[in-house]
Amino acid sequence: MIILIPSLPGVCAVLAAVLHAAFALSVLAIAVGLAIPGILSPVTGALLHELSSIPVIANSARLIGIKERASREGC
Repeated sequence: MIILIPSLPGVCAVLAAVLHAAFALSVLAIAVGLAIPGILSPVTGALLHELSSIPVIANSARLIGIKERASREGC
């Protein structure tokens, strides 16, 4: 269990990492669930895996831009 205390430095980064991991794993779990019965082909599954990285990268880039504001205001 992760306890988040907004006044500590780096808490926003940890929260973002946990959310990114949860999003990516949920997309992959859905893809695996669709691939097992043959609904999703292996190529489509690979593309879905790569496309699920785009929102994670975009949100990480956004967090870099707001790093200074978050350190003053909290998460």
